[in-house]
Amino acid sequence: MNTIAHKNQTMKPCHVAALALVGWYLIVPPLDQFTPSQFWPNVEAPVKSWIIVRSYDTAFECTNAHKMQKNKLEQKYGGGDVAGKLVERGKRAEKNLEYAVDAGEWVGQCIATDDPRVKGDK
Repeated sequence: MNTIAHKNQTMKPCHVAALALVGWYLIVPPLDQFTPSQFWPNVEAPVKSWIIVRSYDTAFECTNAHKMQKNKLEQKYGGGDVAGKLVERGKRAEKNLEYAVDAGEWVGQCIATDDPRVKGDK
């Protein structure tokens, strides 16, 4: 039987191949619409209803992309409590879609493509 050893651990080639097939999604929550011009991300929505922004080969790539997006938002909103600023501006704006989208990107997350929640299994 062929095995691959690494740091006192061994894996069968079929397990290595399975690990290589796992990718990562950067996802954001769906937006709830409260009035024709008022939206906000629904962070309580099941993961299967979150929106896939992009897929990545590794968790590192996905996390790095999300960090870069958050850095852009920090620059856009002047740093500090970006989440608080988004909430406050979103509440005050007559049309808040831009703030809602930015808030969704702020709370986005990376999730493995094989995570059962993506398909709604949990």
